[in-house]
Amino acid sequence: MSPLLAHIADPLHALLYLSPVAIVMGGLWIAGRNLPDDDEFDDDLFDPTD
Repeated sequence: MSPLLAHIADPLHALLYLSPVAIVMGGLWIAGRNLPDDDEFDDDLFDPTD
């Protein structure tokens, strides 16, 4: 293998190694955007009308 290909393959292996982490983080970020704000959860907990 030529030295140039060896140096190009190092970042490629790092990207392939980290891609599952990036996919999971992206999925959690997209899922978290659809959640209501934290204040809405707190209002339901301390509602005195129950």
